[in-house]
Amino acid sequence: MKTNAMDLITAGRASFHPTDNSAGYSTQKEEGDRVSKLWSETKLPVWLQHFDKVAKRANEQPLAGGPNVTAADFAVFHVIDAVRKAN
Repeated sequence: MKTNAMDLITAGRASFHPTDNSAGYSTQKEEGDRVSKLWSETKLPVWLQHFDKVAKRANEQPLAGGPNVTAADFAVFHVIDAVRKAN
């Protein structure tokens, strides 16, 4: 679960740095805007559907399962929070 959330974060960040992952967004803004828009329209919905299924299976328990909140639950929370703020 935590790996899934980190994969989404990594892929989302990479969409803003499509030509050079270590360079700043401002140096690749035009391409970054194009790629991140495409990623948000095609890949992000797939990820969100995945986490929606996980949440439904958790049945009001922490998403990673069990009675305690885990690092995976926090990772998913941050993903959802970032997506909400971006839209």
